Amino acid sequence: MSHVLIIDDDQRVLAANEAALASGGYTTSAASTADDARRALLASTPDLVIVEPMVPGPYDGLGLVRQIAADHPKLPIIVLTHADEHLSAALRVAQDRDGGWIPAQRYMEKPVNPEVVRDEVDHVLQELHGTHS
Repeated sequence: MSHVLIIDDDQRVLAANEAALASGGYTTSAASTADDARRALLASTPDLVIVEPMVPGPYDGLGLVRQIAADHPKLPIIVLTHADEHLSAALRVAQDRDGGWIPAQRYMEKPVNPEVVRDEVDHVLQELHGTHS
């Protein structure tokens, strides 16, 4: 059974995605701040991370995603965000400082149906490992 860490400070989104993933046979854990995410990743490395990079913490924009990817280079990441609603025009341009590279397998703009999130988790894990469970 694959384990997914969901990092999001919107409790409704978090609960809906946890329920959809559980119905697909996944186990989940949750973090609602960058510090909670760091502690969760130190305690146990999941099979995949779903991250809203705009959670409270020391990172601007996609900094949390880049930090997770740097610390866990083989860990698949799905970005699920509404960051563009919160970033200034200057910060959105700064996000592209590396030519648009985001260290994630998927980038999805909220709102996203939880079943679609589960399907994307299925697809990412199948691409990387051949199957989930």
